[in-house]
Amino acid sequence: MVPDSVSRVNIFTTMSRLTLMACTMLIFCSGSFGQTNYSILSGTITNPKSDSVAIFKNYRQAHHVIYLDSHNSFRDTLINTHGYYYFFDYAEQTKIYLENGYDLHLTLDTKQFDESIRYTGKGSVINNYLAKRELFNEGLGDMTKTGYWARLPENRFLKTQDSIYQLRKAFIAEHDLPKDFLFDETNKNDYGYWSSLAMYESIHQFFTKNDSFSVSPNFPDPFASIDLTNERLLGIPRYTDLVRAYLDEKVKAQIEGNEDALFYCTYLNCIGEYIPSIPIREAMAYQMAQHTFTYTSNIDSFYHLLKGLIVNPDYQLEITNTYNQLKRLEKGSPCPDFSFKDSSGNAYSLADFKGEYIYIDVWATWCGPCVAEAPYLFKLEKQFHNRDISFVSICMNDKKDSWLTYLRTKETSGIQLFAEADQTAFFEHFLINAIPRFLIIDREGKIVSHEALRPSSDELASQFEDLLAN
Repeated sequence: MVPDSVSRVNIFTTMSRLTLMACTMLIFCSGSFGQTNYSILSGTITNPKSDSVAIFKNYRQAHHVIYLDSHNSFRDTLINTHGYYYFFDYAEQTKIYLENGYDLHLTLDTKQFDESIRYTGKGSVINNYLAKRELFNEGLGDMTKTGYWARLPENRFLKTQDSIYQLRKAFIAEHDLPKDFLFDETNKNDYGYWSSLAMYESIHQFFTKNDSFSVSPNFPDPFASIDLTNERLLGIPRYTDLVRAYLDEKVKAQIEGNEDALFYCTYLNCIGEYIPSIPIREAMAYQMAQHTFTYTSNIDSFYHLLKGLIVNPDYQLEITNTYNQLKRLEKGSPCPDFSFKDSSGNAYSLADFKGEYIYIDVWATWCGPCVAEAPYLFKLEKQFHNRDISFVSICMNDKKDSWLTYLRTKETSGIQLFAEADQTAFFEHFLINAIPRFLIIDREGKIVSHEALRPSSDELASQFEDLLAN
């Protein structure tokens, strides 16, 4: 027989282990030291448009689908939530704000979507504010639209922007918002106002087709209050807009009158010179690299300047990979082979053009700028017809029926080819992530330019003449 004392010790030891396991599971599920790593979203939809709703962070990410029950209600747990999301009923959408620890409940009637949204529970203060802000912005009407204020003369523009700024400032002050969220909303208003001032001159020129327009000497300085030290501002979209505009001004001042200056390299130098905050400096350099790396004329200088501004190891790896890919596209590098078919099913490859130059147009029927280049391409092909240059248009990321319809109904020129959905290797080699894109390949199948001039460029015909003369 086992002594009572031993039995009691074993029982207590077993209970202690079970308790420890339960506590461990609780900590694991709710995050370190009791901090939750999820939020709960629930709601009821009146007059639903679908049997489910969806939550997504941005349009590139997959939707998190939540199905409605028999009462048109839903409830789900969302892991690691932070910031803005879109709530979508497959007819309309609204912006919501979620943080770990929120237990948010919403109600809405789809017949009055924006007007009926109400929130209760933890997180409701911010989200009720967002719902009201949506209605407030709708009430401002056309005066917030770029197409409206960009055409206004300077004095009316300034009055309009000041009115919008003051109305938004008053609206924010009417709500008792959490400190951090209030910081974000206040700075959105500030930097939105200053960004509009910064872009007014160029955007007024564009909308009024008056390239000689310039703002008056008394125009407010949009950069007078810019903060280049507080990295928290990087979460404000209009903040980075203003920083880019500020850097543009610095770059223009440095390259003015200097024909040898490299714009993108000068831009990186200005980031290092004028932005004291390392995180802001890195964010602006990385953002610029994403959009301009493939366009710079001196990738070696650009890459080494970029490495000096970026410390994030993931970013460094990304730009190094891009750099190595771009080195394969330098002038004189071999062009990869391809095989695309025309509308009759005839396949064309690089070998079919041996002994002549190729001007390749990468496009799609849905791409407005691509279609806008078509008349210039037609004219150019006629100008160089029966000379040692072939004009090849490759339609990518498109529906074949749309392409065939375009060929039947529009005036086209040169050789028209179509890339099937799985024929991506050629485009990946040339880092084509935006169209239109134009390439020039020489008589030996080597790259002349992986970022060639567009057909609408006045200089392209002269470049062709120089190539054919050699």
